[in-house]
Amino acid sequence: AFFSRQKNSISYALGAIKNVGIEAMNDLISERSKNGIFKDFDDFISRVGSSVANKKTIEALSCAGAFDEFKINRSSVFNQSSDIVKYLKSINEKNLSKQEDMFGSVKLINFKFSDDNIWSKSYSLMKEFEMLGFYLSGHPLDQYKDKYFDLNLNNFDEIRSNINLHNSNDVLIGGTLLSKKEKRSARGNTYAFLNFSDTTSIYELIIFETNLRKYREILIEGESYVLSVNFTFDNGSLRGELRKVFSFDEVLRFNSKNQKEIRRNKDRLYSTLKIYVNQDFTKDTLTELKLTKGNHKVEIILNNQSVKIPGGFEVSRELLNSLKTMNGVVEVLFNQEIY
Repeated sequence: AFFSRQKNSISYALGAIKNVGIEAMNDLISERSKNGIFKDFDDFISRVGSSVANKKTIEALSCAGAFDEFKINRSSVFNQSSDIVKYLKSINEKNLSKQEDMFGSVKLINFKFSDDNIWSKSYSLMKEFEMLGFYLSGHPLDQYKDKYFDLNLNNFDEIRSNINLHNSNDVLIGGTLLSKKEKRSARGNTYAFLNFSDTTSIYELIIFETNLRKYREILIEGESYVLSVNFTFDNGSLRGELRKVFSFDEVLRFNSKNQKEIRRNKDRLYSTLKIYVNQDFTKDTLTELKLTKGNHKVEIILNNQSVKIPGGFEVSRELLNSLKTMNGVVEVLFNQEIY
């Protein structure tokens, strides 16, 4: 019923699921400890009490994926939760009144699930988010991860660590809308704070009245979008203003017609970090750089001779600041700026 750590993983607490009570889960754990693991859904529903076998709890457990191991669609359990409770109640009433059916006095549960109205993967994940407060078994954007490079999309963590994008307009980023809170300024203008999620972060964007009117109806919680954002970095804080909203379908269609131009934009976006050094710069100094994988090229220049380090690397403010203090580094040039 509570969170627990097991080697390199954490077992999520059933009692932490929305609409699932701690006492109900204590009852469930007690039953499982006494009589063994639940073999299938019929075994589960026949052994738990009314504190667990009620509509709201069954729906919450199904959305969170608690019945996945029984190979039953989450939507089937959720959509038939009322029928499950009624069925179990009728079985219990027969047992209490000692009425025998065609199977004799044996208590038999064999609930039949329907495969009508099966949820899409994205909708199933949205329901999971509602119950847990985050995506656990996957992310709605996983289906597009192999398209990110071709679509010139960034993850939010890439934007946060790439100073080249901190004061840039029309940066494309993928996002699944989590929440939308509209507000009104002192002058009466409407704006909204939008919380989005990608596979790396949860982040907030602001959208002002003109664009809010344009996109209000299509910004639906749980849906995923390609977002065009103007980013500004001020007083140590990264802020994003949402300017345009696209569906992935329309961007993918556009991409298929404009592949070459998008790749040219991608090449222009990511520049080379040039490190000018003197004879005091050694291999040991190079090791101190502690470069991590990213999208920028790194070039070391000594006496007009250039050595390009293979691969792509992340260029952060911390890296640029540390370079200035390293032995043998004369000048650092990145994005046409000297550091």
